[in-house]
Amino acid sequence: MAAVRGTEVLIKRGNGADPEVFTTVGAIRNATITINGNPIDVTTADDVDGNNEIWRTSITGVKDFSISGDGVAKALLPVQTVYNDFATGAITNYEVVAKWFGTWTVAMIVTNMTIEGPYDGAETFSIELQAAGAPTFVAET
Repeated sequence: MAAVRGTEVLIKRGNGADPEVFTTVGAIRNATITINGNPIDVTTADDVDGNNEIWRTSITGVKDFSISGDGVAKALLPVQTVYNDFATGAITNYEVVAKWFGTWTVAMIVTNMTIEGPYDGAETFSIELQAAGAPTFVAET
């Protein structure tokens, strides 16, 4: 594979269709990908036993996955869709492609987002995504 500067880690957003199509949001220049074996804790107001209580529990079998970083946006529209996910608290499928390692596909929530530019024509952004479901991984071949 020939080196392509600035595209070593890509963030792609799913469209929710079946089969799902992922559109590249942008390339991450400084990425931190955190994976650990801890289950994801959730708090729910769903009335699971009729007692009108808020429950805190762990999702069985789900491991923690998060990514944060800053990069260059591919185009304004994909970044707008991610901002919409952030503004509405939507849980959306994302792909995180580390060209030197592999691809994770996981339902994620956008926990932080900053949009900057353009000064020289390039929109830049910072983003933090947190897993909201079980990640799948396909190693780079």
